[in-house]
Amino acid sequence: MAQQKAVGSGLGLLYHRSCIAWAGLLSGKTFVLVWRFIRRLFENNLSQEYGEVVSASKISEPYVYFPLNMQPERSTSPQGDVFQDQILVAETVAASLPKGWRLVIKEHPSQWWLRGKTRYSSARYRGYYLRLARIPRTTLVPTFSNTFELTKGAQAVVVITGTPGWEAIMRNIPAIVFGIPWYRDCPGVAQVANVDECRTALSKVESGGLKSTPDGVISFLAALDAVSIRAFIHDQIGQSENMSGAESFQNIARKLKSVLN
Repeated sequence: MAQQKAVGSGLGLLYHRSCIAWAGLLSGKTFVLVWRFIRRLFENNLSQEYGEVVSASKISEPYVYFPLNMQPERSTSPQGDVFQDQILVAETVAASLPKGWRLVIKEHPSQWWLRGKTRYSSARYRGYYLRLARIPRTTLVPTFSNTFELTKGAQAVVVITGTPGWEAIMRNIPAIVFGIPWYRDCPGVAQVANVDECRTALSKVESGGLKSTPDGVISFLAALDAVSIRAFIHDQIGQSENMSGAESFQNIARKLKSVLN
């Protein structure tokens, strides 16, 4: 997140816009780019729409926290299947809430840092946040609210596949997942696919029947380690582990070959 913030705001944003301006100068399109930029300053955008529906007041009722995934990204497509539609997720959870509970939704900061800034797109189209806000018993909170504080105060955290689900488990907060995250088999996680399953999971949360424990998490991680191989699919992780791409690819190939055999 720190790296993404460095790219999408402050000096990183200034550098990005300077590159666009230089490219426009070289291509002879400076006037067009400047005109488009000025015009966008007077148009509605995601930030304005979000500001119209967001609530900064303290949440007094028990709540389920749903931090949105950044899109487009593999964390929702394909790993979320039909639930790449996050409005569908919100509607499903809202229809499953125990009496007196609320659904709290927060936008992913990287959506505005890396995915078209605050311009409308196919992932966040005009009216997207308005649709979320109209869902009964739902509250949208500021994008840069502290996600760890929201997690700590929640009865459960709902995700498609996102990291906040694992962060909840590490804090002994139940996680309800709609997609296929790597931690879906950890104690304290319920994988759901419809209103009935979500209602059942939230009932277990309410009664204390769905929860993680330090021993359960450690046992899950030990089991995960036992079936894992030393490899990476992301350059930053590989570099930090002092492992070459060739070694990583060889380990993955050997594992795939053994499974196929």
